[in-house]
Amino acid sequence: MSEFQTYEFLAIDRPLSPSEMSTLRGSSSRATLTPGRLAVSYAYGSFKGDADAWMDRYFDVFFHEASWGGHRLDLRLPEAALPFEVADAYCGSEVVSVRAKGGHVVVSFNWIDEGGSGWIDEDSGRMSDLVPLRSELASGDLRCLYLGWLLGVHLELHDDDDEEPACPPGLKRLTAAQEAFVDWFEIDPDLVAAAAEASADLAPPPGNAAVLAWLGTRPASEKDAWLERLVEAGDGSVRAEILRRFRDENVPVRAALRPPRRVSELLDAALSAASARQQREQERAARERAEREREAIEARERHLSALAAREAAAWKDVDALINGTAPRRYDEVVALLLDLREVCGRSRRLSEAEARIAALSIEYAKRPALMDKLRKAGLGAVGNEASNASRSPRR
Repeated sequence: MSEFQTYEFLAIDRPLSPSEMSTLRGSSSRATLTPGRLAVSYAYGSFKGDADAWMDRYFDVFFHEASWGGHRLDLRLPEAALPFEVADAYCGSEVVSVRAKGGHVVVSFNWIDEGGSGWIDEDSGRMSDLVPLRSELASGDLRCLYLGWLLGVHLELHDDDDEEPACPPGLKRLTAAQEAFVDWFEIDPDLVAAAAEASADLAPPPGNAAVLAWLGTRPASEKDAWLERLVEAGDGSVRAEILRRFRDENVPVRAALRPPRRVSELLDAALSAASARQQREQERAARERAEREREAIEARERHLSALAAREAAAWKDVDALINGTAPRRYDEVVALLLDLREVCGRSRRLSEAEARIAALSIEYAKRPALMDKLRKAGLGAVGNEASNASRSPRR
C-alpha cells in the first residue's frame, strides 16, 4: 500500500500576492493554489516545499496528515497577539514547539502515531475543524496550548516531577475546535477531565460597548497603527489583538483553582477519572437496561390485554394463518398460540388452551414444518395426549 499524505496551507491575515503565488507554483506544480490556500496530496510522491519557510513567510495555518501516522498542525500569529514567552511556557516536549520570525510566532504541534493513521479521507474537513484554534489563541484563549502540553504528558514525554504550566480557564467546556484537537491528536479524555479539575470558569465575553469605550482611551498613534494594518495590509488579526489587549487590561485573570500539579499527580488523577467515568457508564447502562425491561413488560401487558379482549377471533386467526397462501406463516402461528396459552393461563383456563392446541396438532399432523415448530416451542401434542385432544371439542 502506498503512503498517502495530505498538506494544506491557509493564508488568513492577508492574501497571497500574484508574485508569491508564482513562486509557490514553481515549488509545487500539482497543488491547488488560490490567494488564500495551497493544498496538495501525494500517494506516490513527497512534498517538495519547505513547510517551515512557507509558514514563516506566506501562511498562517499548516495542516499535514500521513497514512504512516504523521500529524502536524502549525499556527502563525503576530507576536503582539501571542507573545513568544507565553507560548513557550507550554512547550517542553518534542510534540509542541514555538519559534519567532519576523514579528510572528509559529506554534507547531507535531505527533507521529506509531500505529499509523490508516485510511485518510482527503475531504474529511479536519483542517476546517481545527482552524478556529488560531483565532482563539489570538484572542487570549490558551487552552489549545495547554492541551498540546497534555499530549506530551499522555505520550509520557515529561518527567513525573515536572510541573504543569499555567492551567487556563475553561477546560471543563472545550470549544468545538478544541474537541477536534483532542480527538485528532488522540489525547486521553480522562487526562483532560483530570486536568480540568483545576481550571477556573471562563470569564464572560466583553460587550462591544465596553471595548469601544476602552478604544476611546487609547493613544491616537496606537489606533492609527491598527487602522493602517487593517486597511493597507489587510491584516485580519487586528480585531483579535484588540480584544486580547482589552482582556489583558480589563478582565480579571481567573487563576487556577489549585497550585500547579506534578505530571505524576495528573496521571494519577486521570486513572481516578477513568474509574469514575466507567462507574458512571455502568450505572447509566444499568438504568437504561432496567428502563428497556420495564417498557417491554408494559408493552407485553398491553398486548396480552388486547388479545384477551378478542380471544375468540384470535383462535380463528390461527386457522387463517395456517391455511393462508404461501409462504406459510408458521412463526406467526406459534407466536399467537403462545400468547393465547398465556392469556388462558392468566384466567385459570390453561387446560382449555392446551386442549385446543392439541386438537390443532391432530388436525394439521400432515404438515411436518408446522409440527416441528410447535414441538420446538413446547406446543406439540403427541401420543395419547394427541388422541385425547382429538376428542376434545374445538370452539
